[in-house]
Order: sequence, then C-alpha cells, then structure tokens
Amino acid sequence: METATAPGGMREDALERCARERILAVIRRSTVPEDPAHAENTLAWLLRLAPGADLALRIAALAHDIDRALPEGERVRRADFDDYDAFKAAHARRCARARAHPARLRRPRAPGARGLPAGRAARVRR
Repeated sequence: METATAPGGMREDALERCARERILAVIRRSTVPEDPAHAENTLAWLLRLAPGADLALRIAALAHDIDRALPEGERVRRADFDDYDAFKAAHARRCARARAHPARLRRPRAPGARGLPAGRAARVRR
C-alpha cells in the first residue's frame, strides 16, 4: 500500500505524526488529567467504528476537545453562556478553528453569551 501525499507535498503519515505530536502537546497542558487519555480513546473508537477513516477525521477525533487545554482566559467557558446548546456550539467552533488555524485562536463570542446585546448574534472573529 502506497502512502498518500498530502497537499504541500508532505507524506500523509508524516503529516499525521506531526499533527498528532502538536495536538497532544497542547492537550497535555490541560488542567483536566483525563484529557490526553480521552483524546486517544476517541481516536481509538473512531478507528474501531471506521477503520478506513481519512486523515482529516482522525485528526478531528484526536483534537475534538483541544479548547479545554487552552489557558483559562482563552477557552470557551460554560459560565459565559445562558444556554447550554450555545455553549456547546461555541466550544465546537473553537475546537474546529484550533484544528484548522492554530495561530488564529481567540476567545469567541457567540449567540447566547452573556453581555451581548439582546437580539444580536455575535460573530466569531476569524
């Protein structure tokens, strides 16, 4: 079986190793001791359920809660949202942005966040 080449010419296995190392380095800084094992376990379950999962899905599984490992002032906090679903949506967007553009991480403002003008949807800065 040949190794695929990722965009930019990097071999997919090398790209996956690099991404894995960088993601786990961030997750290991989490104040929740179970977070690194949770990330690895999520990836293991993905591979059990979908052994042919592509690279993007494997990276997404590993990094799905990367927001929880960010410093307190940078992560999405439940206390900032009146609505649990709005909190979970902001958390998901933040984690997705962390995976796609690690250098662009900023504290998001989302609909349902406290302190936003009533009736106005806040935008997540990109």
